[in-house]
Amino acid sequence: MIFYRPNYIKFKAYLFILICSLFISGNSYSNSYSENLVDKNLSNITVDSFEWSMNLKDTQPSFKEIIINNNSELNLKSITFEIQLYDDKNVMYTFVIIKNQFIKSKSLTKLENIKGSLLLPFKPKKTIIAIKSIEPDYENKSDLYPSKNITILDVKYQIDSSIAKAINFDLITLKNESKVFYKNILISVILYDSNDSLISEEKIFSKRPISPGEEITLGPITIGAVGTEKAEYIKLSILDAELISPKVYVKEGGAQQDLSIFESDDSYLSDVPIILKDLDINNFDWVTKAKNTIGFLTLNIENTSNFDYSNIVFDIYFLNERGSTINKRNFKYKKSTILAKSSERIKINAGLIDFDFSNVEIAIISGDSILNNNVKNKLQENSSKNIKTREIKKTNIEQPETLIELEDLNLEEYIIVVDYLFDKQTSSFRIMNLSDFDLKEIKLKVTNNNNEELLFSLKNIKKRSEKRYFGLKPLNFKDLDGKKLKINVISAFK
Repeated sequence: MIFYRPNYIKFKAYLFILICSLFISGNSYSNSYSENLVDKNLSNITVDSFEWSMNLKDTQPSFKEIIINNNSELNLKSITFEIQLYDDKNVMYTFVIIKNQFIKSKSLTKLENIKGSLLLPFKPKKTIIAIKSIEPDYENKSDLYPSKNITILDVKYQIDSSIAKAINFDLITLKNESKVFYKNILISVILYDSNDSLISEEKIFSKRPISPGEEITLGPITIGAVGTEKAEYIKLSILDAELISPKVYVKEGGAQQDLSIFESDDSYLSDVPIILKDLDINNFDWVTKAKNTIGFLTLNIENTSNFDYSNIVFDIYFLNERGSTINKRNFKYKKSTILAKSSERIKINAGLIDFDFSNVEIAIISGDSILNNNVKNKLQENSSKNIKTREIKKTNIEQPETLIELEDLNLEEYIIVVDYLFDKQTSSFRIMNLSDFDLKEIKLKVTNNNNEELLFSLKNIKKRSEKRYFGLKPLNFKDLDGKKLKINVISAFK
């Protein structure tokens, strides 16, 4: 963590501020990072078996045990389950359970006494437990931990305490001290007063990729901040970043396009098999979707990687006219292998179409990968060559994505908090966006009777749609009585 007490001038003039950063609250960013990091591992983490202890209607769901087979190379400190329940008409109902427990790599682990935080709407006829996301434990894998690998070399900024209430960064210079590649870097900005008391915390998010040994400079950046009129200095620290392969680094516009400047390492030159980056669904068509028949779709899949993929698992999300998910199906494609550097048209089963829907979205979840033989032979030839290194120069300044605040919109009328859930481990919200804008960010403030408050930042909700946000930071209030909590929408950005 870096402390900064600069000689700055607090502007008093009225400024028009463009909000330039993404604010990600609490656990939401770590969940996102975990999902990205374990694209190559998630298929190796499965639910081996489970046993209900209570699953009656109008009772709190609880499992006597869930046994996890962690066949990946990562230790886990948290795992998020999606519980999928089906009634006698095969209609699916889902909810999420987060379990904080150490799970060792390459092992079977029994999780006991696992409870949901809602009441069951029916006694399920069928239950499926899926792994929605994980949070790796980096204690013995510090070589992957971005907060240790990415250092903050220089920061130049000014605190604006006028009506704009912002922090203007002229530049933030970062260096990647590791031998791995990153993008989607999340930086914490904490404001302190003259008594060294914490005022507020904001976030800066940069999509810029960074290679081993590279320095990048971000800026100029302006972020909105609470309590700038009291702020005396700030602290900056790296919270998170997404681990990527060299191929993704180049594809994302990394400055060092010639990867031969790095030391020879087959694991880097051959890329990491990250299925969500390697396989693209270019388009799809319905073969049949008539009601009360089995639905089939054809997909055009492009494999841009050096890996052959088989046993590919797809999630099919059925949406209503508002864009909300009303059902989800899962399908594993076993018929053939999609070879490296090729395209293939495949057919998948969407299950019985016994309900009405407006549209579908299809996501690739997992698959088995193996390095293509032609690529392997080429890498073996290259491995005998000595690849020299050279100094990596500083790269150009980046302009992060700009967000525009909706100042004229009646937020309480157009952005509705439909439902929420708080406990000591996590929080969730169900939000309805009735506006005509796709929103990049919504800020909520939760207050209790003791005037304690906590800010949440929710990302990406489509216009005239509804979305549930899971896995957010827990409330640290002493009193969690929902009747005594007040939730306000304080700003929205498009």
